[in-house]
Amino acid sequence: MPEERLVSEAESDSTLDAEARQAAQSRADAWHSRLQPLFRDDGPLDLADIHASLGLLRELRSAGPDVQSGVSFDAARRVGLSEGMVRLDQLERKLRERLTDLDPSDPDALADTPERAARAREAVSRRDGEERLRRLASTPLDEVLCKPDAAQAVATGGFALFWNLFTLFHAAVMLTSFWHAFGPVALLGLAFYAIFFGVGFFVGRQALDALKAETLRLDGDLLVLSTKVGPFGITRNVVLSDGARFQLVKAHRNGKQGRELAIRSATGEEIRFGGRVPEGQKESLVKRLNERRTVVRARF
Repeated sequence: MPEERLVSEAESDSTLDAEARQAAQSRADAWHSRLQPLFRDDGPLDLADIHASLGLLRELRSAGPDVQSGVSFDAARRVGLSEGMVRLDQLERKLRERLTDLDPSDPDALADTPERAARAREAVSRRDGEERLRRLASTPLDEVLCKPDAAQAVATGGFALFWNLFTLFHAAVMLTSFWHAFGPVALLGLAFYAIFFGVGFFVGRQALDALKAETLRLDGDLLVLSTKVGPFGITRNVVLSDGARFQLVKAHRNGKQGRELAIRSATGEEIRFGGRVPEGQKESLVKRLNERRTVVRARF
C-alpha cells in the first residue's frame, strides 16, 4: 500500500508539471501572437495607431522576462522570445521616428539629435501657445467698469439735498408773497425756480451715478452689461455682429465732453457704455476687448 501511494503521488506531480509546462508554452505563444501584428505594413500610421502600438510594446517588454523564464525548459521558445525582445527595441525605434515626423512635441518623440531637439522645442512652444489661445477663447472676459464711490455719492448727494430743500423753501416763501401781491401772475416765478431745481436734480443724478457698480462680460459674441445700485440691478445681454470691434466715441456726460466705449450689435444698434471708466484706462480696456475678439474669431 505505501508503494502504491508513492506511485500515485509521482503520477500526480508529473501531471501538474506537464500542465505547468503547457501553460508556460501557451503564454509564450500568446506573447508572440500579440507581437506579430506590429510588424505588418498596412499603410502609414497615424498618431493614434502609433500610441496604441507603443502601448502594446511596453506591455510585451514588461511581460517578456517572466514569460521567458517560464519556458526555460524549452530552448526553441526561449530563443524565440529573446529574438522577439530584440525586435521590440527595433520596432520601438521605428515607431518613435515616425512619431517624431508627425508630432515632434509628443513626449515619446525622439530628441536624440540637435535638429530633432530643436524641432521638439519649437513644437512644444507652438503647442503651448495654441493651448493658451484655446483656453483664452473659451474663458469669458470679465471687466469691472466702475465701482461704487460712497464718498462722492455722500458729498454730491448731500449738496443736492441741501440745494433742493433750500430752493423749495425759498420758492415757497417768495411765491406765497408774490401770490398775495400779484395773484396768479406769481406762478410765472416757477419758471425761474425751475432752473435751480434743474441744477439740484442734475447734482442728485451725479450722486446716483456714483453709487452704481458696472461690470462687463465678453463671452464669444455675447456681451453682458450689468449695472447695480445696492441690491438692485439691471443686466443687458447683447449679441454682437460678426467682426464688430470696440471703439471710443465722443459723448457728453454730466455736462462735460468725454468718451464712451461703443460697438455694434447683431441688429445694427450702436451699444454705448463705460462712460465712468477713468479716462486713462479706456484705451487699454478697448485694446483688451478687441484682443479677445480677435482670439475668438481666430478660433472659430
